[in-house]
Amino acid sequence: LAWDKLAKQDDGGMRQERVLRDADDLAHQVTIRGGLDRYGEQPTPKQTATLANVNAVIAQARKAAPAFHRLLRRLVERHEGGMGVQLERIYGNGASLFLTRVLAWMRLTYMPGTGSILQLQTINVFLRSANGTRYLVEFLEAGGLLTVLHIINVPEVEEEVKYFAFQVLQCVVAAGRQYKELICKQNGVSALLTNLVATRANKLQHIIYDLLLSLVVSLRRGDAARRRR
Repeated sequence: LAWDKLAKQDDGGMRQERVLRDADDLAHQVTIRGGLDRYGEQPTPKQTATLANVNAVIAQARKAAPAFHRLLRRLVERHEGGMGVQLERIYGNGASLFLTRVLAWMRLTYMPGTGSILQLQTINVFLRSANGTRYLVEFLEAGGLLTVLHIINVPEVEEEVKYFAFQVLQCVVAAGRQYKELICKQNGVSALLTNLVATRANKLQHIIYDLLLSLVVSLRRGDAARRRR
């Protein structure tokens, strides 16, 4: 496996086996102290069932919004891979509304048999922009993290779509410890481990392992620091 090459890490001298063991340990925790409860919980089975019955709505939305897709493609082509993009100069005060529209569209179109790559790429542009911290909060408050975690939990979703979902998670992880705790609280570690076992794609193995390593190292260090106090 590709992540065999990552067996030795400079970060705390942790080996791959310990990282995966600790990640599995985290996955079995129901909650983590200091989680951000206000950003919501997992949807109920009834809510999930409702989402599964929106095929007609998806079809109508796709037919009605080709211009919106073209707008997303232009934005991604212009800014993908860039850091610190000044989106407010392009969209003014409408940038936040634009992000909200993208998130709403993604929640309709991530079900099996549909693609969300374009939406995920657009979200990455926002989260990596100069005002990314503000957009991250808006992303979380709109349920964006839960939607991304659902994407990686659905077996029928293509791995290429999941790869861009993992990139969004990288942006969340990079924002700091409290956001890492939020991922863990929403069963994100368990989802990452499941995908790590299931995939044979090198690029997915690398990005998943990097996410697990970041979560485990940061949270374990925090726990050790609390114990020393």
